[in-house]
Amino acid sequence: MSTYKLASSVSSLGILLIFTAIIVAQSTFVGHNCESYDFGVHFISELGNHEKNKFYFLLNYGFMIVSLSFIPLTFLLGRYTESKLGRIASITGVIAMLAIFAVGCIPENQRYAHLIAAVSFFSISAIMSGMFAFLSWNKNNKLNKFLFFPSLLPVLLFILFLFYPKTELNNITADPTYVRPNIVWLAVLEWSYFLTMSLWVLCASYFLWKAADDKEKPLELNIQH
Repeated sequence: MSTYKLASSVSSLGILLIFTAIIVAQSTFVGHNCESYDFGVHFISELGNHEKNKFYFLLNYGFMIVSLSFIPLTFLLGRYTESKLGRIASITGVIAMLAIFAVGCIPENQRYAHLIAAVSFFSISAIMSGMFAFLSWNKNNKLNKFLFFPSLLPVLLFILFLFYPKTELNNITADPTYVRPNIVWLAVLEWSYFLTMSLWVLCASYFLWKAADDKEKPLELNIQH
């Protein structure tokens, strides 16, 4: 199996792992007001809070394992472009994955340290995604335009997340027993960002797998747009 196919397989398995961890963890979640987990109300990291979830470790260890599984993908995708911006994107991607590792290491109970790690991941991964969006759109680079929209979506969602009012988040942070509205839009945006980044990983994995099929030496690929 080629290096590209191996990285593609590992990252795809990582997506499967983290979604499995989320499905199991949300089923055992009990909030401060004895509520069940709601994807439109609760934030992702709350699944890793040991005060709310007896299977909290599934999410935290899941993030740590998944971050390592994504590093080869982001590194090789940037290397594939054979451009300076691609190399910068690959390094940025590796840093973003290390930020996910930090999110897993620092559970939601350690609120402010965890928040710093989470915001670092969102911002750095959005920058990485934006660079890959540019590289896939630029005709002078080797990435296919197939990756443009999956790379652009996280950037747009991050901008929305960044500028959306943080009133509900401040209320929840100040008082864990705060009764939340039926929909917490900031949580919805966070989940949307997570899903679009997962889509990006799957699309990038597919691209690398197809790239490896085109020639016997993947690192010498030249796909026509």
